[in-house]
Amino acid sequence: MRGKVLVIGGAEDKNGNSNPFSNHSILERFIDETRLKKHSRIEIITSASSIPEEMGKEYIKTFRKLGAENCGALIMRTRQEAQDAENIKRLNKADALYVTGGDQLALTSIIGGTEFYAMLTEKLQKQDFIYAEPPLVQRRSLKV
Repeated sequence: MRGKVLVIGGAEDKNGNSNPFSNHSILERFIDETRLKKHSRIEIITSASSIPEEMGKEYIKTFRKLGAENCGALIMRTRQEAQDAENIKRLNKADALYVTGGDQLALTSIIGGTEFYAMLTEKLQKQDFIYAEPPLVQRRSLKV
């Protein structure tokens, strides 16, 4: 089975705002689309953010609040970190990858053309894998 790309709008409501038009439901949809639902391994890439650690913690907290049991944040600030064996191993074990908003050029500069990117595209082509990203990343970075 091939993977899926879920294009999201960004600025998700991570605080559970009761506004019926909030984007909080996109995070629930993302979880529901993953292979093992709330049991899936979800990795969050915060490379586009100017505050990657804080963004990672916030998304982990939000995904856990929504019932996702197995998630982590991949903090990659450099191309060397995108080549790091531990980050590649984490991507290999992931059922889903969620990319946060921010400077998408920074994201593509960090992962484009790396082993991490090669594994990501292979997973999307050959596995039941979900990749969620803001719309601009779709146009610039991932060509599957």
